[in-house]
Parts: sequence; C-alpha cells; structure tokens
Amino acid sequence: LTGMIGGGCYDQTAAEIARESHNSRSVRIHKFDLVDDDPIYGSQTGCNGITWVLFQPVTEELSNLLRTSRLVHSGIFGVVYQETEIGYISDGSRKTLEQILTQYPQLAAEFRAGYQESKRSKKSIAQTPNGSAINILWEYIATPTKIIIFGCGPDAVPVYRIANELGWKVTLVDHRQYFTEQEHFSAAQVILSRPEDFDFNQLIDTDTAVLLMSHNYQIDKQSLSHLINSDAIYIGMLGAKSRCKRMIHELLEEGYEVPESFLDKFFSPVGIDLAGDNPETIALSIVAEISYVVNHGSANSKRINFKES
Repeated sequence: LTGMIGGGCYDQTAAEIARESHNSRSVRIHKFDLVDDDPIYGSQTGCNGITWVLFQPVTEELSNLLRTSRLVHSGIFGVVYQETEIGYISDGSRKTLEQILTQYPQLAAEFRAGYQESKRSKKSIAQTPNGSAINILWEYIATPTKIIIFGCGPDAVPVYRIANELGWKVTLVDHRQYFTEQEHFSAAQVILSRPEDFDFNQLIDTDTAVLLMSHNYQIDKQSLSHLINSDAIYIGMLGAKSRCKRMIHELLEEGYEVPESFLDKFFSPVGIDLAGDNPETIALSIVAEISYVVNHGSANSKRINFKES
C-alpha cells in the first residue's frame, strides 16, 4: 500500500477495508465520517466533512485501463452505485459517458453536467441527481504531469529532483553533450539536441509544461520561437524581465506572430515569490508555479484571516 487518501486521518481503516476487498474480490464503497466526534465511536479528528471511497480489486481489465490512462492520456469513467439496506453496492464496472447516457437517458442532462465538472476540475466527483436512486462516481484518472526542461545545468538539478519526487515525467534537453551525461538525471529521459532539431510537435501536448533554462540567449530564443504555437499548458523561461521583453520584441521584429493564447501561458521570470535566492528555493518556486497552472489552482494561502472573520 502506498500514498494517502485522508492525510492520515483514516488511512489505517482504509487499508483494512482494501485488504478485505482484495481477499474477497468484491467492490466496497465506504463512508468515512469525520464529523462524528464521539469519544468512543467517532473519528475525533475535528476535521469535519464526509469522504466516500471506492475500494475495488484490480483485475487485468482494470489494470490495462489504468495503465493506458496514465501513460497515454487522461480519462474520465463513470462508476454507478446504489444505496441498499446493507450499504452502497456497485459492480465496479467503469463506463464511458456515452455508455452512461445510453443506459440512463432520463438523467442525461445531469450526468453530462457532472462529467463536464470532473473534466473541468480534473478531479473525481460523486453525483446523485435529485429524485434518483442512481448514484455515480465520475472517476478522473490523470496522466502524470509532464515537464520538458531545456537546459541541464546545475540549477536544473533541484528542479528535476522536486518534479521527480512528485511523480512527474521529466525530460531534459540540452545541446551540450557534457551536461546530458550527468548522473543527476538518471531517472529522466535526457535528449541531446539543438532547438532546430528537436521535435516540438511530437513531444509536446496539452498535458506538457515546458521550462527554458539553458542560460544561452539564442538557444532560449530559438526554443521559444518553436513554442509560440505549441499545445503546452505552461511555458516558463528563466531570466530577468528585460531579457524576456527583449526576446519577445525581437521575435515580433523577425515576423513571428505572438498570439494572446501564448502570452496567457507564458511565464517569465518564472516562479512564485518565495523570497529565497538559493537554487533549491528557486526550484521549489518554479515547480509550485507549474503545479498551480496545471492543476488550475490559485497559489493563494488557505489560511484563515482571523482579523477579518
């Protein structure tokens, strides 16, 4: 067992249920109630809130489905479940939106809205249409965040390490053979290439973040010219504001069109302001910025402002 589902609040119980589900080869749906503070039977976490968790043995079919979704593209699947006298039950089968709408045409509008919300938020959501005994879990299975870093210099090492720790798929590109042979990047794909030889269209899609940090003005500029019309979700470039403005100005003078859609996802200088100047803090600020863009976050603190409340 790896990972956490509740920050540690109910993971021990979840592990026991997972083992029971695995041993019995049965699907389980369990409600974790963090509202109940009963000193004997309650959770006593003080967290409040209710979480529903689906436990399902991994069959060969499910394994192939998960592997495809994680390696190729994200996917959203519907799992139907019903409330009975003995709890919530489901056969655990995952269905596409089209299959769900065909099976429940009378609930098409509600289920389509739930699917779109899961797609927009990139999160799994549970849905129970009003007046219906049918419940559905829209399960969002995401591919790992992909990041391509142009530049294998020393300051790329902490960026790579943090991204790798997060489970991101990291690719590094550099035109200097010496830097591509460093042992620091043993778990990443490392490509020896100049910008004009790199296949931007093939390797960059809507799930890819790109970071330019070669410290070579012309190399970064060439790379940026190929990225203007790319599908990348995030494009960041290390360097001062004056360097960035000069580069964009020169590209415009050379006849490149710089659309607003590119500027919306172009970040330079890169990183959230963490007020640190060492390589590790800068790397953390860059990865944090990429994370909030990719996951549609806000980068705002969640703290309570007691002075205003």
